[in-house]
Amino acid sequence: MPRASRPGPSPTGASTTPIPAAGALTPTAGGGVADILGYRRADGKFLACEVKFGKDRLRDEQIVFLNQVKAAGALAFVAHTLAGFVASFERRGLHQPPTPTAHNAPAPPTTEDPQATYSRAAAQ
Repeated sequence: MPRASRPGPSPTGASTTPIPAAGALTPTAGGGVADILGYRRADGKFLACEVKFGKDRLRDEQIVFLNQVKAAGALAFVAHTLAGFVASFERRGLHQPPTPTAHNAPAPPTTEDPQATYSRAAAQ
């Protein structure tokens, strides 16, 4: 499998980790852009994950970005714990390797309500 990035620290001090089913995940900073960006190899669907720890909450810019990602038909989620990240990751089929016919398969739902948007109340 070709790797778009090597595991380990990036110039920003964050770590990049290639994940076979989701593509290379790259940290970004500023402007509300999610902490983890990637794609689902099965169908090329873009994904964005915002990582929050402890009492950290979504900023307004992050809420806007995640809602724009969802409105564009991509996958967006917030992870508060490793277990929550893994559950969200698996629920979206990101842990499964691509199959030769995966591009013809419909994408699994991203939430119970795909039109649901993020808000401050939902993020807390």
